[in-house]
Amino acid sequence: MMAPEAPTSQAALKAMRERLGLDRPWPVRYGEWLLRLTQGNLGYSYFELKPVNQLLKSYLGPTLELMGLSLAASFILGLLLGTLAAVRPYSFLDNILTVFGFAGRSLPDFFLALVLIYIFALRFKVLPVSGMQTPGIWSFSDHVQHLILPMMTLTLLRVVVFMRYTRASLLEELHCDYIRTARAKGLPERTIIWKHALRNGLIPIITILGVNIPILFTGAVVTETIFQWPGLGMLYVVSVRHRDYPVVMALSLLTAVAVLLSNLIVDIGYALIDPRVRYE
Repeated sequence: MMAPEAPTSQAALKAMRERLGLDRPWPVRYGEWLLRLTQGNLGYSYFELKPVNQLLKSYLGPTLELMGLSLAASFILGLLLGTLAAVRPYSFLDNILTVFGFAGRSLPDFFLALVLIYIFALRFKVLPVSGMQTPGIWSFSDHVQHLILPMMTLTLLRVVVFMRYTRASLLEELHCDYIRTARAKGLPERTIIWKHALRNGLIPIITILGVNIPILFTGAVVTETIFQWPGLGMLYVVSVRHRDYPVVMALSLLTAVAVLLSNLIVDIGYALIDPRVRYE
Protein backbone atom coordinates (compact mmCIF):
# COMPACT_ATOMS: atom_id res chain seq x y z
CA MET A 1 0.00 0.00 0.00
CA MET A 2 2.85 2.40 0.75
CA ALA A 3 4.92 1.69 -2.38
CA PRO A 4 2.74 3.67 -4.86
CA GLU A 5 2.79 6.76 -2.55
CA ALA A 6 6.59 7.04 -2.47
CA PRO A 7 7.00 8.43 -6.02
CA THR A 8 4.12 10.83 -5.43
CA SER A 9 5.65 12.17 -2.24
CA GLN A 10 9.04 12.48 -3.92
CA ALA A 11 7.47 14.36 -6.81
CA ALA A 12 5.64 16.67 -4.40
CA LEU A 13 8.87 17.28 -2.52
CA LYS A 14 10.70 18.05 -5.74
CA ALA A 15 7.95 20.43 -6.85
CA MET A 16 8.07 22.22 -3.50
CA ARG A 17 11.86 22.59 -3.67
CA GLU A 18 11.54 24.07 -7.16
CA ARG A 19 8.78 26.44 -6.00
CA LEU A 20 10.88 27.66 -3.05
CA GLY A 21 14.04 27.86 -5.14
CA LEU A 22 15.91 25.24 -3.09
CA ASP A 23 16.99 23.30 -6.18
CA ARG A 24 19.58 25.96 -7.07
CA PRO A 25 23.16 26.07 -5.64
CA TRP A 26 23.48 27.74 -2.24
CA PRO A 27 25.86 30.52 -3.44
CA VAL A 28 23.19 31.63 -5.90
CA ARG A 29 20.48 31.55 -3.22
CA TYR A 30 22.69 33.44 -0.77
CA GLY A 31 23.48 36.12 -3.36
CA GLU A 32 19.79 36.54 -4.10
CA TRP A 33 19.08 36.82 -0.37
CA LEU A 34 21.68 39.59 -0.01
CA LEU A 35 20.21 41.41 -3.00
CA ARG A 36 16.70 41.22 -1.51
CA LEU A 37 18.09 42.33 1.84
CA THR A 38 19.31 45.61 0.34
CA GLN A 39 15.71 46.21 -0.74
CA GLY A 40 14.33 45.47 2.75
CA ASN A 41 12.99 42.06 1.75
CA LEU A 42 13.87 39.29 4.22
CA GLY A 43 12.27 36.50 2.21
CA TYR A 44 9.28 34.22 2.64
CA SER A 45 8.61 31.82 5.49
CA TYR A 46 8.51 28.17 4.45
CA PHE A 47 6.40 27.16 7.46
CA GLU A 48 4.08 30.12 8.09
CA LEU A 49 3.74 30.85 4.35
CA LYS A 50 4.01 34.57 5.07
CA PRO A 51 6.61 37.25 4.36
CA VAL A 52 9.33 37.27 7.03
CA ASN A 53 8.90 41.03 7.50
CA GLN A 54 5.28 40.47 8.47
CA LEU A 55 6.23 37.73 10.94
CA LEU A 56 8.88 39.88 12.61
CA LYS A 57 6.44 42.77 13.02
CA SER A 58 3.85 40.56 14.69
CA TYR A 59 6.33 38.88 17.07
CA LEU A 60 8.58 41.86 17.80
CA GLY A 61 6.07 43.77 19.93
CA PRO A 62 5.67 41.15 22.69
CA THR A 63 9.45 40.64 22.87
CA LEU A 64 10.14 44.38 23.15
CA GLU A 65 7.49 44.67 25.85
CA LEU A 66 8.92 41.80 27.88
CA MET A 67 12.54 42.78 27.26
CA GLY A 68 12.07 46.48 27.96
CA LEU A 69 10.16 46.04 31.21
CA SER A 70 12.47 43.35 32.58
CA LEU A 71 15.62 45.27 31.63
CA ALA A 72 14.35 48.50 33.21
CA ALA A 73 13.25 46.73 36.39
CA SER A 74 16.51 44.78 36.75
CA PHE A 75 18.62 47.90 36.12
CA ILE A 76 16.78 50.04 38.69
CA LEU A 77 16.61 47.31 41.34
CA GLY A 78 20.24 46.30 40.76
CA LEU A 79 21.36 49.91 41.09
CA LEU A 80 19.47 50.40 44.37
CA LEU A 81 20.48 47.08 45.95
CA GLY A 82 24.11 47.45 44.85
CA THR A 83 24.26 50.94 46.33
CA LEU A 84 22.82 49.73 49.65
CA ALA A 85 25.37 46.91 49.76
CA ALA A 86 28.29 49.26 48.98
CA VAL A 87 27.29 51.86 51.56
CA ARG A 88 27.20 49.18 54.29
CA PRO A 89 29.93 46.73 53.22
CA TYR A 90 30.19 43.39 55.05
CA SER A 91 27.04 44.13 57.05
CA PHE A 92 24.15 41.72 57.51
CA LEU A 93 22.31 43.30 54.56
CA ASP A 94 25.41 43.04 52.37
CA ASN A 95 25.84 39.36 53.27
CA ILE A 96 22.20 38.62 52.46
CA LEU A 97 22.48 40.38 49.10
CA THR A 98 25.74 38.54 48.37
CA VAL A 99 24.04 35.18 48.96
CA PHE A 100 21.15 36.31 46.78
CA GLY A 101 23.61 37.33 44.07
CA PHE A 102 25.44 34.01 44.04
CA ALA A 103 22.14 32.10 44.03
CA GLY A 104 20.81 34.20 41.16
CA ARG A 105 23.93 33.67 39.08
CA SER A 106 23.83 29.91 39.69
CA LEU A 107 20.22 29.32 38.60
CA PRO A 108 19.59 28.63 34.90
CA ASP A 109 16.66 30.27 33.13
CA PHE A 110 14.50 27.19 32.79
CA PHE A 111 14.93 26.10 36.42
CA LEU A 112 13.97 29.50 37.80
CA ALA A 113 10.97 29.61 35.47
CA LEU A 114 9.81 26.17 36.65
CA VAL A 115 10.23 27.18 40.30
CA LEU A 116 8.12 30.31 39.76
CA ILE A 117 5.47 28.28 37.91
CA TYR A 118 5.30 25.80 40.78
CA ILE A 119 5.00 28.51 43.44
CA PHE A 120 2.63 31.00 41.81
CA ALA A 121 0.66 28.82 39.38
CA LEU A 122 0.50 25.33 40.91
CA ARG A 123 0.89 25.97 44.62
CA PHE A 124 -1.03 29.22 45.15
CA LYS A 125 -2.82 29.37 41.75
CA VAL A 126 -2.68 33.15 41.50
CA LEU A 127 -0.95 33.64 38.12
CA PRO A 128 -1.36 32.07 34.65
CA VAL A 129 1.57 30.28 33.05
CA SER A 130 1.22 30.62 29.28
CA GLY A 131 0.34 33.11 26.58
CA MET A 132 -0.33 36.84 26.68
CA GLN A 133 -4.02 36.61 27.55
CA THR A 134 -6.75 34.20 28.52
CA PRO A 135 -8.61 32.90 25.43
CA GLY A 136 -11.83 34.82 24.97
CA ILE A 137 -10.81 37.48 27.49
CA TRP A 138 -8.90 40.66 26.77
CA SER A 139 -8.28 43.15 29.55
CA PHE A 140 -5.30 45.08 30.85
CA SER A 141 -5.30 43.28 34.19
CA ASP A 142 -5.41 39.87 32.51
CA HIS A 143 -2.48 40.84 30.28
CA VAL A 144 -0.46 42.04 33.29
CA GLN A 145 -1.09 38.75 35.08
CA HIS A 146 0.30 36.82 32.10
CA LEU A 147 3.30 39.17 31.95
CA ILE A 148 4.37 38.85 35.60
CA LEU A 149 5.98 35.37 35.57
CA PRO A 150 8.16 35.73 32.42
CA MET A 151 9.12 39.26 33.44
CA MET A 152 9.99 38.08 36.96
CA THR A 153 12.16 35.30 35.52
CA LEU A 154 14.22 37.64 33.34
CA THR A 155 14.39 40.34 36.02
CA LEU A 156 15.67 38.05 38.78
CA LEU A 157 18.37 36.67 36.51
CA ARG A 158 19.62 40.14 35.51
CA VAL A 159 19.19 42.12 38.73
CA VAL A 160 21.96 40.18 40.47
CA VAL A 161 24.40 41.13 37.68
CA PHE A 162 23.68 44.84 38.00
CA MET A 163 23.73 44.60 41.79
CA ARG A 164 27.18 42.98 41.98
CA TYR A 165 28.76 45.36 39.46
CA THR A 166 27.20 48.39 41.18
CA ARG A 167 28.54 47.26 44.54
CA ALA A 168 32.06 46.65 43.25
CA SER A 169 32.24 49.90 41.27
CA LEU A 170 30.79 52.04 44.07
CA LEU A 171 33.08 50.53 46.70
CA GLU A 172 36.06 51.52 44.59
CA GLU A 173 34.77 55.07 44.12
CA LEU A 174 34.01 55.56 47.82
CA HIS A 175 37.71 55.13 48.62
CA CYS A 176 38.89 57.77 46.14
CA ASP A 177 40.44 61.09 47.18
CA TYR A 178 37.62 63.27 45.83
CA ILE A 179 35.13 61.48 48.09
CA ARG A 180 37.27 62.21 51.16
CA THR A 181 37.53 65.82 50.02
CA ALA A 182 33.73 66.07 49.62
CA ARG A 183 33.23 64.67 53.11
CA ALA A 184 35.81 67.08 54.52
CA LYS A 185 33.85 69.98 52.99
CA GLY A 186 30.76 68.82 54.90
CA LEU A 187 28.62 67.66 51.97
CA PRO A 188 25.67 65.42 52.93
CA GLU A 189 26.36 61.71 52.59
CA ARG A 190 23.39 61.29 50.27
CA THR A 191 24.79 63.91 47.89
CA ILE A 192 28.25 62.33 47.99
CA ILE A 193 26.89 58.87 47.13
CA TRP A 194 24.20 59.62 44.55
CA LYS A 195 25.64 62.70 42.84
CA HIS A 196 29.37 62.05 42.88
CA ALA A 197 30.36 58.44 43.62
CA LEU A 198 27.56 56.65 41.80
CA ARG A 199 27.81 58.81 38.68
CA ASN A 200 31.53 58.15 38.33
CA GLY A 201 30.94 54.46 39.04
CA LEU A 202 28.34 54.03 36.31
CA ILE A 203 30.86 53.35 33.53
CA PRO A 204 31.13 49.56 34.08
CA ILE A 205 27.40 49.38 34.81
CA ILE A 206 26.57 51.04 31.49
CA THR A 207 28.81 48.46 29.82
CA ILE A 208 26.86 45.62 31.43
CA LEU A 209 23.61 47.31 30.42
CA GLY A 210 24.74 47.34 26.80
CA VAL A 211 25.81 43.71 26.95
CA ASN A 212 22.41 42.66 28.32
CA ILE A 213 20.42 44.22 25.48
CA PRO A 214 21.26 41.50 22.92
CA ILE A 215 21.49 38.85 25.66
CA LEU A 216 17.83 39.42 26.48
CA PHE A 217 16.98 38.64 22.85
CA THR A 218 18.67 35.25 23.09
CA GLY A 219 17.87 34.63 26.74
CA ALA A 220 14.19 35.16 26.03
CA VAL A 221 14.29 32.06 23.83
CA VAL A 222 14.06 29.78 26.86
CA THR A 223 11.74 32.02 28.86
CA GLU A 224 9.33 32.70 26.02
CA THR A 225 9.18 29.01 25.09
CA ILE A 226 8.40 27.89 28.65
CA PHE A 227 5.71 30.53 29.14
CA GLN A 228 4.51 30.34 25.52
CA TRP A 229 5.04 34.08 25.18
CA PRO A 230 4.48 34.91 21.47
CA GLY A 231 7.75 36.74 20.91
CA LEU A 232 10.87 36.39 18.80
CA GLY A 233 12.33 33.75 21.12
CA MET A 234 9.46 31.36 20.57
CA LEU A 235 9.48 32.18 16.85
CA TYR A 236 13.16 31.21 16.72
CA VAL A 237 12.49 27.84 18.35
CA VAL A 238 9.57 27.10 16.01
CA SER A 239 11.60 28.15 12.95
CA VAL A 240 14.57 25.95 13.88
CA ARG A 241 12.27 23.01 14.58
CA HIS A 242 10.64 23.31 11.15
CA ARG A 243 13.86 24.30 9.33
CA ASP A 244 12.39 27.62 8.31
CA TYR A 245 15.72 29.02 7.11
CA PRO A 246 14.58 32.50 5.96
CA VAL A 247 13.15 33.23 9.43
CA VAL A 248 16.25 31.85 11.17
CA MET A 249 18.53 34.02 9.02
CA ALA A 250 16.36 37.08 9.66
CA LEU A 251 16.45 36.52 13.43
CA SER A 252 20.24 36.02 13.34
CA LEU A 253 20.57 39.27 11.40
CA LEU A 254 18.33 41.04 13.93
CA THR A 255 20.50 39.78 16.81
CA ALA A 256 23.65 41.05 15.07
CA VAL A 257 22.04 44.47 14.57
CA ALA A 258 21.04 44.51 18.25
CA VAL A 259 24.66 43.85 19.26
CA LEU A 260 25.93 46.72 17.08
CA LEU A 261 23.27 49.11 18.35
CA SER A 262 23.99 48.17 21.97
CA ASN A 263 27.67 49.02 21.46
CA LEU A 264 26.67 52.39 20.01
CA ILE A 265 24.35 53.05 22.96
CA VAL A 266 27.15 52.20 25.39
CA ASP A 267 29.55 54.64 23.71
CA ILE A 268 26.94 57.41 23.81
CA GLY A 269 26.21 56.61 27.45
CA TYR A 270 29.89 57.00 28.34
CA ALA A 271 29.94 60.55 26.99
CA LEU A 272 26.67 61.50 28.69
CA ILE A 273 27.62 60.20 32.14
CA ASP A 274 31.34 60.85 32.40
CA PRO A 275 32.44 64.37 31.38
CA ARG A 276 36.00 63.07 31.02
CA VAL A 277 34.96 61.00 27.97
CA ARG A 278 35.06 62.93 24.72
CA TYR A 279 34.84 61.70 21.13
CA GLU A 280 36.66 63.84 18.57
